[in-house]
Amino acid sequence: MDTRKKANGKDKLVIKVGDMEPNSSVEKKVEISVGFFDGLRIKSKGYVDAKLTISWNGGREVFKKRIRV
Repeated sequence: MDTRKKANGKDKLVIKVGDMEPNSSVEKKVEISVGFFDGLRIKSKGYVDAKLTISWNGGREVFKKRIRV
């Protein structure tokens, strides 16, 4: 059963990067923690599906990736 899990106690993480110039980039590192039983479920599946949504004035882009653990 695929269910959405809370990460760091929240339904979603919002990381603001501020204003960016054209053709610039920002690198952010995030550590995510889950509860004990959710961690066991993830470990038994062997992967976690991650979704990254980047939003800006006038649009947004969604990226999905399956990460093996």
